[in-house]
Amino acid sequence: MSHAKNLVEYGFIGINFSGERLEVFSAPIQFFVYTFLYLIFGINYSAYAKIQTFICTFALGVIFTLFFQEKKYFALISTSISAFGLTHLSSFVKWHGSGMENAITHVLF
Repeated sequence: MSHAKNLVEYGFIGINFSGERLEVFSAPIQFFVYTFLYLIFGINYSAYAKIQTFICTFALGVIFTLFFQEKKYFALISTSISAFGLTHLSSFVKWHGSGMENAITHVLF
């Protein structure tokens, strides 16, 4: 997210205002999303990470229910069971809520 902040504030992609003008990073989707949100709303890292986690968690549930949209009760029950199961997988919870690009990756995958 620091890459996006520096693009908005200083006009180049880098991790700080005195660093190299171009550095490599592995989260292009998060970069573009955060760049847009920081440019428009000035949202800080912590708020963005929380919002990203909530939206992506909701999106996972919506996408999962779409698999079973013809069977609404089954979709609701299976989504609830899956959500409950994921909350007990510490690796998923830690990565999904880390604030990094993982939440977006989970939805897109």
